[in-house]
Amino acid sequence: MSLKRHLKKRDELTSSVYYTTELKNIRDCDFIVEAITEKLQPKIELFREI
Repeated sequence: MSLKRHLKKRDELTSSVYYTTELKNIRDCDFIVEAITEKLQPKIELFREI
């Protein structure tokens, strides 16, 4: 893949990635990366809501 095509593809992909703290914004997501504390109880509560 040429550098120009690679950069275009990178830009297309990164434009669809966004940060949110609102669960309502993840309703239609295909993939979620969570970054919650490593404490078990808050993590369990988050995954129940997702």
